[in-house]
Parts: sequence; C-alpha cells; structure tokens
Amino acid sequence: MNQNSDHSWKKLTSTVGLITNLDQRGVNVMSAEWSYFVNKNPLYVSVVLSPQADTRAALESSGESGLTLRSAGQAALVDFAGSFSTAEVDKSAGELIDFGQPVTTATPWVQGGVPALECELRQTVDLPGHRVYIAEAVATHRPAEDCLPLVKHGGMFQTGDPAQRVSVVAAAPAGPHRDRPRRASVGGVRRLPRRFSPADFW
Repeated sequence: MNQNSDHSWKKLTSTVGLITNLDQRGVNVMSAEWSYFVNKNPLYVSVVLSPQADTRAALESSGESGLTLRSAGQAALVDFAGSFSTAEVDKSAGELIDFGQPVTTATPWVQGGVPALECELRQTVDLPGHRVYIAEAVATHRPAEDCLPLVKHGGMFQTGDPAQRVSVVAAAPAGPHRDRPRRASVGGVRRLPRRFSPADFW
C-alpha cells in the first residue's frame, strides 16, 4: 500500500481543539483536530502539528499555549481558524472569537468550549512528518453550563443520545482445576431482562 495515499487517519473520531499562542503579531489562533488528554494527574494534553503549522514556532518560543476543546455551536469558528494562516489574516480580530483572561500563563484562551486550558509545554516528540507537543494544564476554565462537544470524524458533528449497552459479557478465569467451582464475571450491563442462574453461564 502506498502510505501517502492511505487516508485511514480520517476515520479517527476526536474533539477539535483551538490553540492560542502569543507571537510578534499578537494572539495566534489555530484549529487542531488531533488534540487529546494523555494524563489525568497531573492533567496533560497533547496536540499534533504538521510541519506547515506556524503555531509550532510560536509554541516552542513561548513554551505555553491555550487549548480550548470546541463546543458543537462553534463549527464556524473552527472552519475560520483552520482556513487561514496567521501570516494571511489576524484571526484574533474575528468577531467569532471571544478571549478569556489567563490566570496562570500569559496566553489568552478562547471562550465557549468544553473546557479551556492554560498549558505549559513539557515535551516534544518528533514523528516522520508531524510533531507531538505534550503540555501540562496549569489552569482549567469550564463553561457556566455544560454543552455538547464538537466532534470530528471526517466532517464535523455533535454527539447524540448515549449508546444503549444491553448485552452481557460473561467470563471465568482459566485454570488447570476444571472440577472446582469457578466464578463468572459479568460486565457491560446496562439492564438485565431477568435474573441469571448458573445454567446461563455453563
């Protein structure tokens, strides 16, 4: 298979991030599809940037950034921030962008997401084409009311109703003593139609 023509990465489902950085022109804003949480305590995030991203130089120079995970009502803002480079247009002046004031870093963050993070760069990892930026979230900003995330899966979507888990998975630990009683573990159960008996498992 020609790796250059393999578009399997478009099947990934993720929340879209907006990265903010300070540079010589002011506040740079960029859409970043590959934005993830990678550690819980302390809270770490990662963003993956291509070689063409102007944000790479600003992030490496300042060592900090804002990262806002976008809400479903901000698809137009994501399109705007992802359609131009900072050299082409001052994206911070767009009427769709409302900045929040930082409390720990010096970098403003974009309001209206779920949530917004002030981040300090901790590590970079070079890949064959892209670079991974791993940062610690040193401040977190949550919206006053919960909102649905903007989800990227080829196109942009919002989440729907929760998936109903109605199937039952039963498993028992393997062992050499098959004549001894064994316990079964049941998982992934949302609701059971009736009480199960041992005969249901064996």
